Amino acid sequence: MANDIQPAFPFPVPRMNSMTAAEAAKWYRVTVPQIAAVLEGRPHYETAFDHAWDLKSRLRLVAALALYDQELVGEFLAAFPLPLKAVLLGQPDMDALMNLPDGEYVMPVPVPEDEALARLLVISPTESRAFPGTVGEAIGLELWDGRQSWVMTEEGWAPKPADGTGGGDA
Repeated sequence: MANDIQPAFPFPVPRMNSMTAAEAAKWYRVTVPQIAAVLEGRPHYETAFDHAWDLKSRLRLVAALALYDQELVGEFLAAFPLPLKAVLLGQPDMDALMNLPDGEYVMPVPVPEDEALARLLVISPTESRAFPGTVGEAIGLELWDGRQSWVMTEEGWAPKPADGTGGGDA
């Protein structure tokens, strides 16, 4: 499965049914902040915010599908919520406007896209505590993308050296 989805991602992704909830949560928490580094050069997206939101939504799904225990998918997705684009941008919720009596809805304040992007790429304190892992978090986490092995280093994802030492020049 990793070969089928790898081209859609600029980072290594786990295989389906390959991780515990703690491992998938670690992978997600480490990978989401890396979205900022890949936002340039994607002309089919209107904005960097749109590209980042799309990547984060896909990473969230990949992490959930990587769980060994698929019964945890709903709990995993709830622990890592993805706000609507409109909410992040401070745009009005049209459903709320339609369902409330006049004068009871307060229009949100528009948020600049760069601020919305920063909010999108932050792992919240609640997400940081979801599915706790071990000390050291993801350093040393290894993934296979169907072509090569990757290892998480302090600098980010790096190809795993052929000698298996666990570090590499990215």
